[in-house]
Amino acid sequence: YIAKHISTLDSYEYDMYFTGDNHISQYIQGTGQKYWTNFDQDIMMKASDYTRLRELSGYPAVDIEPGTYLIHCMEHLKPILAEYKETFTAGEAVLKKGSIYTEDFTQYLWDGNGDGFLLVVPDEVIAQQPEVIHAYAAMTGQEVRGDVYSGLSDIRDRRSVSADVYDTVFSKGSVIEENASMYALIVFPLFYLALVLTMAAATILTVQLLSDSGRYRHQLEVLRKLGQSKKDMVQSINRQFTLFYAMPMIPSLLISIVFLTALGGAFDPGMIINTMHLVSMVGVAVVLFLLVYLIYVIAAYISFKRNVLPE
Repeated sequence: YIAKHISTLDSYEYDMYFTGDNHISQYIQGTGQKYWTNFDQDIMMKASDYTRLRELSGYPAVDIEPGTYLIHCMEHLKPILAEYKETFTAGEAVLKKGSIYTEDFTQYLWDGNGDGFLLVVPDEVIAQQPEVIHAYAAMTGQEVRGDVYSGLSDIRDRRSVSADVYDTVFSKGSVIEENASMYALIVFPLFYLALVLTMAAATILTVQLLSDSGRYRHQLEVLRKLGQSKKDMVQSINRQFTLFYAMPMIPSLLISIVFLTALGGAFDPGMIINTMHLVSMVGVAVVLFLLVYLIYVIAAYISFKRNVLPE
């Protein structure tokens, strides 16, 4: 099916294995980090398979020193695992902890390359460990999305499955679409509600301002007779208008930024990739919000200036 519908640039088959314990999973849970696992044991991968998958993904090559193991994990787990100093025993080998890597490695959801993390060990160490997952990775010429991903899922669904043997299909494009849908379902209703309330408040401010335009016009007419220039009048109107509309917006923005930041932390670990991802989400929401508000304010400003400036 993949060969028929997808331009495959390269592919690779590999296995993952149980470690025999779940010390690292328990360590992560003991830190209070939001984390859950689908297995009773941690997962490890052969160094040769890991090297080939990095090459397939276009990542820089890494070296595994003799007597050490590497950790590849999702970025939000790196600060916690950086503090983990324990050795790892596999068969008769006792391995010291080496480097940590966090590139995108299909570790989100279940049955990926480990439960948010995996241990990379020398090939000879893993020989006697029980195999847990057999996987096929393909680097395609285009993102696997829409009907192609549905076709792969249909093949998976038609296979005979049991509680112990089943298939899972992942696609980078489908995960991005799923995350985008999750963001939209949660953020858009809140954004729409905030926009409606803000526009209602801006309408009240504008009605109040325009209803007093006669008084403002009289005051500016007096200033004109006293010798104030039109340029100075416009500057005065600009300062007044800025304060009138900015002061209600400042506390709203501060509250919104705090709320959106807290909301970003409510997603499942890994959906928000890093701090910059969250900052960009908050930034886009705030910019769109201010853009609509600014259009409304400019329209009110033009009407107000036309009504109050002396001829």
